[in-house]
Amino acid sequence: HNAGGCLAADSPRAMFLILDMFERSGVTALARKYLGEDPVMSISKFMLWRVSAGEEAGWHQDGRFLGEGMDIASLNVWTALTDCGESAPGMELVLYYPDHYIMAAPDSAFDWAVSNSQVDELRKRVPVVIPKFRAGDMLMFDEWLLHRTSRRPDMPDTRYAIESWFFAPSVFPVGRTALRA
Repeated sequence: HNAGGCLAADSPRAMFLILDMFERSGVTALARKYLGEDPVMSISKFMLWRVSAGEEAGWHQDGRFLGEGMDIASLNVWTALTDCGESAPGMELVLYYPDHYIMAAPDSAFDWAVSNSQVDELRKRVPVVIPKFRAGDMLMFDEWLLHRTSRRPDMPDTRYAIESWFFAPSVFPVGRTALRA
């Protein structure tokens, strides 16, 4: 809650509406096809976010902070509820598709985070972008995508978004609580 997030499970009405929208729009079917089995969600990674201007967020790959050595298969469905990427915090993406986790450098903030200097090295070879999202746009990505919340202290608007992770049950992260998608 201190970071501007609310678990969808803490708002049953919102959670129902989101799951219904995913089912009706084909997102759940797409997750099933992508993961190769009926997907489940993690209660702790199904969030409603309110993000204001502020300091830079840390670079990371979603699968990395679920625990080193864990084999997971995920599809993160990030949905913008407001326009973002210019005057409101958005997402910053490294357009490089690794098939491994980028391990933390000595100057990384956490043992699962990727440092600014590591991204600066990647930036020499691959684009790093801040897409402009309109309310209703979705970004879907797996556990490997290197990204961060893009925010600056001078952004006047607040971003609202939904973050929903679909997982293959056969490799669901240990220590998380599953919710049937």
